[in-house]
Amino acid sequence: MVVELGVQDDVYTVKIGETIYTVDYAFGGLGWKQRYLTKIDNSMYILPIQWNLATQEWVPYHLKDWYDTSGAAKLIAKKQAWDRRCAGCHTTGNMPVKLEDEFVAQFIEDSIGCESCHGPGQEHVSTLDKTKIVNPRNIEDFDRQNEVCGQCHLRGTSSAGTYGYPYDETADVNFRPGDDLTTMFVDGGGYWPDGTSKKHHQQWLDWKQSKHNDNPFHRVGCIDCHDMHGTSLPSDVKIDPTSNELCLSCHGEHGFEDETAIMRHTNHPVDPVGTGASRCTECHMPFTAKSAIAYDIRSHTFRFLSPEHGIEYEMPDSCTGCHDGVKAVAMTQPQAVVEFGTSFCTSCHSETTEYAEWITSKHAESLPGLQSSDHAQDFCLRCHSVDYRLSPEDAKPTLETARASLTCAVCHSHEAEHEDYLLLPVAEACVECHTMGEAAPGSTPHHAQIEVIKGIGGVGVPDMEAGHSKVNPEICVTCHMYREEVEGEEAETVALEGGHTFEPSMDACLKCHGDPQSIKEQVQTEISALLDGLEVALESYPDQESEAYLNAKFNRDVVVSEGSLGVHNYPYAKALLTYAYSAIGESLPTAVVAETGEFILPLEKGLNMISLPLKPETPYTARSFAEELNATAVITIDQEQGKFVGFTPEHAGDGFAIEGGRGYIVNLREAMEVTFSGSMWTNAPSIKATPDVTTSAWAFIVSGSVYDDQRRAAEGDRYLVTVKNLQTEAVAIDEVGSAGDGQFSAVWVDMSRQSVVAVGDEIQVTVADVTTGKIVSGPMTHQIGVDDIQLAYTKVALQLGDIIPEKTLLAQNYPNPFNPETWIPYQLAESADNVTIRIFDAKGQLVRTFHLGYKDAGMYLNRGRAVYWNGRNEAGEAVANGVYFYQLQAGSFVQTKKMVLLK
Repeated sequence: MVVELGVQDDVYTVKIGETIYTVDYAFGGLGWKQRYLTKIDNSMYILPIQWNLATQEWVPYHLKDWYDTSGAAKLIAKKQAWDRRCAGCHTTGNMPVKLEDEFVAQFIEDSIGCESCHGPGQEHVSTLDKTKIVNPRNIEDFDRQNEVCGQCHLRGTSSAGTYGYPYDETADVNFRPGDDLTTMFVDGGGYWPDGTSKKHHQQWLDWKQSKHNDNPFHRVGCIDCHDMHGTSLPSDVKIDPTSNELCLSCHGEHGFEDETAIMRHTNHPVDPVGTGASRCTECHMPFTAKSAIAYDIRSHTFRFLSPEHGIEYEMPDSCTGCHDGVKAVAMTQPQAVVEFGTSFCTSCHSETTEYAEWITSKHAESLPGLQSSDHAQDFCLRCHSVDYRLSPEDAKPTLETARASLTCAVCHSHEAEHEDYLLLPVAEACVECHTMGEAAPGSTPHHAQIEVIKGIGGVGVPDMEAGHSKVNPEICVTCHMYREEVEGEEAETVALEGGHTFEPSMDACLKCHGDPQSIKEQVQTEISALLDGLEVALESYPDQESEAYLNAKFNRDVVVSEGSLGVHNYPYAKALLTYAYSAIGESLPTAVVAETGEFILPLEKGLNMISLPLKPETPYTARSFAEELNATAVITIDQEQGKFVGFTPEHAGDGFAIEGGRGYIVNLREAMEVTFSGSMWTNAPSIKATPDVTTSAWAFIVSGSVYDDQRRAAEGDRYLVTVKNLQTEAVAIDEVGSAGDGQFSAVWVDMSRQSVVAVGDEIQVTVADVTTGKIVSGPMTHQIGVDDIQLAYTKVALQLGDIIPEKTLLAQNYPNPFNPETWIPYQLAESADNVTIRIFDAKGQLVRTFHLGYKDAGMYLNRGRAVYWNGRNEAGEAVANGVYFYQLQAGSFVQTKKMVLLK
């Protein structure tokens, strides 16, 4: 069976056997499929080809109508006429007739026109009487109202079975809005065994079974969710279906007012990385029916179809649409049985940073590492294998049969009630394994992290809980899973430390410590030296069975197995080792720390990272600190905002306070020695103040001001300044207000001391309105020069509203839908007199006029410049729900757009 496509005399053709048929009509589309009609005698017939839009391919359509069982071409039967089978729902005003053996459709329009839903309109047009036309929303009988949509969104035959669409063959009339549809058709739908639609255009039949239809308090119909006059959204829904906003406009009042409530309901996070998780439609409107391909049409019963349901009725379910590759049978089992490894999780989360980070972590290698050890035991699997941890006691794997390292399921479960679906509270999650348990002198402690942090479990010293434990309620994750809260592309960056690498991040330390790298080096150097000396002493100790030896060795092993070399709890680690030395009669190596009233600090030309070693009598500000050091830039981290902030002498004011225990990046024109005097800080540890110096430009400030123009900016507007290095694509941001001098300071810092800018780099500066996201200035570019690098900053100036658009246009109002207020943005390519914005209701009646007068060319996009409408008419009365049209007139330019008031 061969179907040949061709063109003759600029007309598309289809060759079937030796006969060439012309393509006289095409129908369908809108994302699914398109079919083609040819006219034979007085009727139209669907040709045996179909174009699938989703897959962009030709597929056969009902070949048996055009070919016999041997594959030879035949003439299609008269009863297969499109006029008989389909015309009623693809035309307007169809009145079919039968001419001998032919079926002929007689219609007013060859598409779905106004009268399909509003009924005959001639009398309405001639009299202008609105009572002479049907408005489906005003049909009092709720069933009759929804049957306006149901006349086509069903599958069946006419009352006597002659036609493939609703038609009253007794009265010889077609369906008109307001009629009782049930008297005009016989249900012939294709259903799954549970009654859910299996074939397309059966949405009304599904809806009839739903709670939306039979809700005793408020019935929800088609036009509550769909706009029959069309939207830019799929299926003409009123609000973007990829969010939950439309469903929550009703269900938000019934326990689903926020994401937390939704997650409790679904046991899934809300839409992680765009997967659709916890999206109402994914569970309550799964794809069950076929239009062009299986399955591309959603169920409208709004029932959740469980995997058990899918198995029982051998049909699609709500889960396997997302959990692609996981069979419904497996979905009915406990999560641990489904998959101990990561493939279950990565069916949704494969492109997230968490998985990419975890795969580099020691957790990912915990089982191979154990299996390669010559002294491993099966019980070690408890902290090295997820399948051991989650298997029943009578089914635990062995070292030989265990197959998965510490994967997602060790810490997380969709059934868990704790934050981030953790099986345990966040402060307890790590402690399950990172503990030495019941270890005592004479045994070897493993992973004593929690004991050292809590300052417990050692021999011969009192308990000494670490400050890290006291100030960090989440303990481990604060430093080992630290991640900056960023958005956009940066949020998708795979971390080299912190996050799910579980490697400690020095950026986390900067929240509390001014120079964490120096502190770490000093502490670890001292503890390492004490351990080295103790190991030598223990090796030479004569009685290695004595209590003294066992106690000393145990304390040493606690510190070694804990692994941080004093970083977690320096006082306790040092106390354990001090006792160990004394227990075996050895002297502790000494370290002399001088405490004077002066500290001389050598600083190099360029960037230095320092801490203020002594508390001065007169507190420093960023300005006085810069003046003291002759610095061109001072940078620190704002702990509340969680980002770096910068100060240059050109800034107004004194900038931020300089405090003890915090780190500051300073850029100097020349090398120098500076003498600090004062007393010891009381709010910070005594730390090494010697600067960490490098010649690379690893810190840089882009500063300036957004000049305020009262004609262009309103009080209270806020602007986001975004600075992008076009060479490295690194981004820095700052937020400023419209009032005052509008100063901004966007800062780049790389704590690994890699250059963030270089001579010749181009930076791009853009200013956007915080509320709307609309650009109000820029983008402008600036090339980094030698002077900029030497100063560690560059200064730029921007003007709000300085963009002149290429064309005049009226933009979409925001928010939309709205209640009760909205803003109408627009832009003018040329200055214009008598600029006007008018608002009309759906009937074309003028509701409100805004006479804006003369307007300069420019962007009128943010809330300070756009036209504000409070949802009231000229008389100050609140207007009703519905569709409204707004129109911009600027000179000869006129443009109209639509908006929706939804209370």
